[in-house]
Amino acid sequence: MIDGSLFSFLTDREIYSLFGNALDNALEATTKLSDIGDRMITLKANRRGDLVVLQVENTCEPGFSLDGDILPQTTKSGKGHSFGLRSISRLAEKHGGSMSVRAENGVFKLSVILHP
Repeated sequence: MIDGSLFSFLTDREIYSLFGNALDNALEATTKLSDIGDRMITLKANRRGDLVVLQVENTCEPGFSLDGDILPQTTKSGKGHSFGLRSISRLAEKHGGSMSVRAENGVFKLSVILHP
């Protein structure tokens, strides 16, 4: 569980975009794992000083990696980088923050920093 009041400065549409995209990506990645016991999604949110930090971690396919700061390719039909992650990044920037992603040891990590 997280304290939803941390995100009270966001519009309903922004909350949907942030959490919908983050959790949709995490669910999609974990369902690709054949062993159900390997599937894990962690959602954390807290206040750090005057910032709100959202962290979403999920297991992913072995060998999945990112090339530097480049967003992963979308797995949905069409080509290009993940629309959902770009949307999250724009939302973070709109609120004076940033988004970062990394993958290591079979875990994908999304961090979103927002300034209310």
